Amino acid sequence: MSELILTLPNLPAGDIARDSVISRGEQRGDYRYIESLNDRLRGSLASEFLPRLPLTFHLLYAQDGREQAIADDLMKLHNEPEARDDERGLIFAVEPNWNLSLCALPDGQPATQPDHSAYLAQLGIARAQGKNNLGALGHIAVIDTGAEGVKIDDYYDLLSAPLRPGVQNAIDDFGHGTAIATLIREVAPDCKLSMIRVTDDDDIPLWYFMAGLGLAVLDAQAEIINLSLGIENMTGKCRWCGVSAYARAFALENFMRFLKMGAKWFTGKEPPTFVAATGNDGSQNGFFIPARWDVCLAVGSVNKSGHHSEFSTYGTLTHPYYVVAPGGETVNSVTTEFAIADNKKPHLGTSISTAYASGVLALLRTDHPTGDLTQLALQRVTSASPPLLCGQGQIQYS
Repeated sequence: MSELILTLPNLPAGDIARDSVISRGEQRGDYRYIESLNDRLRGSLASEFLPRLPLTFHLLYAQDGREQAIADDLMKLHNEPEARDDERGLIFAVEPNWNLSLCALPDGQPATQPDHSAYLAQLGIARAQGKNNLGALGHIAVIDTGAEGVKIDDYYDLLSAPLRPGVQNAIDDFGHGTAIATLIREVAPDCKLSMIRVTDDDDIPLWYFMAGLGLAVLDAQAEIINLSLGIENMTGKCRWCGVSAYARAFALENFMRFLKMGAKWFTGKEPPTFVAATGNDGSQNGFFIPARWDVCLAVGSVNKSGHHSEFSTYGTLTHPYYVVAPGGETVNSVTTEFAIADNKKPHLGTSISTAYASGVLALLRTDHPTGDLTQLALQRVTSASPPLLCGQGQIQYS
């Protein structure tokens, strides 16, 4: 079976459309309705916060090979003349459950870390330590593969029950999340760190990623959301009105913008800052999603010399919130950065850069308990080379 994500308005009319979808599936037999995101996430997250979202998201299982036909049929409720009046226009999108990928490149020998101290120096960590700033007021949520052997304060696991098994039961079968958490701790040792496990390999289904975002912002109430992941492209357009997935505000972007606005529900909380990797294909074809959107602080990679890393995607040069941070390089087939010597997989890439950037944001929040973290970061960048490929410059603590 394949998976489709259905987007409906959060209105009584949307409930009518959902019921139509369920009954059609029972009649057709080539797909079936599974659940809504509200059903997936229990407690106050589902009962109090998600109902405020103007859209709702639902998961369908579709028979292999029938995905497009099913999407076409359901989208007839969008603007087809034969649709009933109470159904027309009520289904906003039917999308594949795309997989996002972790933005790290496995390579090199995991027993050495030749340039790690150089990267910490680039970030200005000694200046923070000199002021006894260890990031205590920063709260970072990492949406990733889990964590093992590194201090975390809260642990969520979407892959097994219970949803919050306790930090003593935190696992990471892949190693990427552990690497990210380790680097964050090295930059901001005293930050509050929440880990949300959404995958056990290098792919993250969109459905789990959206659920993880909801947990990070609305349940954990983290202010810095580390997204060392992305997808190069999302395809598809509305066959009836002709607009692209981006033009009709694809479900993920809508959801992220909603979550930023949702901070007003929490007294004393600033809107969350999404810190997202630009991607590792080394192309100028545009940042990976979600870094491509200005709802995020987009983070690319530089090496220890402050030069653009050859693997770091750099195409969306007009992005207003694009910075770079150390992410490593491969020199003579040897990796110059990975997080921990005994990690299950050594990593470099914009995943690493994003972790460093998140740690610096925790330091900045500790110095400045209020204010827009993205703007604070942009006020403290230093030059990186070549400027055309490095956006606003290299993030650092100062």
